[in-house]
Amino acid sequence: MPHKQASTEQFSFGSAMNIQNILLATDFSASSQAALQYAALVTERFNAHLVVAHVISESAFKDVPTAILADAKNRTIVETRRRLEQLRESLNDFEAEFILEEGPVADKLLLLAESKSVDFLIVGTRGHSGIKRLLLGSVAEKLSRQARCPVLVVPDSAVPYKSEVSTLRRFLCPTNFSPRSVTAIKQALEFAKSFSAQLILLHVVEEPALNRADRIALRTAVEERLSGFSSRLSANGPSYEAELVVEFGSPAEIIVKVAAERDADLIALSIQRAKAAVAHLAPEITYSVVQQADRPVLTIAS
Repeated sequence: MPHKQASTEQFSFGSAMNIQNILLATDFSASSQAALQYAALVTERFNAHLVVAHVISESAFKDVPTAILADAKNRTIVETRRRLEQLRESLNDFEAEFILEEGPVADKLLLLAESKSVDFLIVGTRGHSGIKRLLLGSVAEKLSRQARCPVLVVPDSAVPYKSEVSTLRRFLCPTNFSPRSVTAIKQALEFAKSFSAQLILLHVVEEPALNRADRIALRTAVEERLSGFSSRLSANGPSYEAELVVEFGSPAEIIVKVAAERDADLIALSIQRAKAAVAHLAPEITYSVVQQADRPVLTIAS
């Protein structure tokens, strides 16, 4: 599908994102294998320390009879260590720290992120066909909402659309002009600078069906607002050119569509931060995008 004509605007960046410690959460699933490729890429680019962690969930043994529980746990630990060693070997020249924990998965990972001063967290998530958002209480959701750093959520379909991940060339940054959106885009821009990535700034208009004249007028008005919005992100530093895109329709569906059309390597979205005491929050566009996208989604909580 050919690209529509879009406005462009010069963005200026401050300092690049400083990533020193990266945490990759793995459960050995296909999505975790995809996440490993991105972890290696970001680790190399930032010359960072990589921590690879697996948490043996308490729920894994809920149906195990007491008489064989100890043996089951021991066998699980041995097998998990073997699989972690396989991951270590697959990293080749990368120096990484491998950690095995037991307990509530998300809680253990959040504690580990704090203790290791993690600046960037990467987690895979499995697809749930027909569901418009990740299941409430899922590990990826809790990490995205409660981690003190950006979380890169990698769906298991992220790598098949590319044979390998060698760099990040284009970042799609949707915005609804909210304060949370501004915060997310600022951090996404810092991350993009480290890869000299092209920026695609997108706003989706959810208006009902409009006639052609009204749609053209509204598109022009929103493009002007996007251009003004870009000036709020300016800072001293080298300029980058961003593509400004306005589309009409359902936000999650349009975000996924534009990411595919522009061959974006990453989608950056804000997400509402939640305290540990908050069990559930209303579904967000972010989760619909994670559910539908075949590429990583960088979630930035505020």
